Amino acid sequence: MDFLTTTYVPGTYEFDVVSLTLGNMGLVKFRVTNSGVLDAEATLKLYEEAAWLNMEITENTSSTGAIQFAMWDLFDQSASSNLSQSEQNDVESWLAQASNNYMGYDYSQAEIYIPDPNQTNPPQEFITGDPSPVPEPVTMVLFGTGLICLAGLVRRKQA
Repeated sequence: MDFLTTTYVPGTYEFDVVSLTLGNMGLVKFRVTNSGVLDAEATLKLYEEAAWLNMEITENTSSTGAIQFAMWDLFDQSASSNLSQSEQNDVESWLAQASNNYMGYDYSQAEIYIPDPNQTNPPQEFITGDPSPVPEPVTMVLFGTGLICLAGLVRRKQA
């Protein structure tokens, strides 16, 4: 996720692996601060948007480059500055989609690989694990209504 850091493969690196939760936002490399104080909620939002974009890469292979630049732009707005206008428009489109869609997912399976900063030339951070969609309340009501109707039909047949 770090546009400014090159990670060489193969290579041996040390990472701390943490879950994508509010309590871990003080450990990540890219922190949002207000007057020098960590804004954990704003930081978590950025990382959740990055996790959502990471999921989209596997589903939209023809847009891998634009999605990768969108992830980099979340943390460094200059990452896509050398792209063509058309490519920048694609990046902006993915950033807007991430901002509009990231909230409907459960990020409990997502993890951040945070490199040990004491290493010589530490690599970039990585996010793994796909977020899973969270069912909307209306979907759950509809599902519950269907179960109640099914139970009523079974009861009626038994009578």
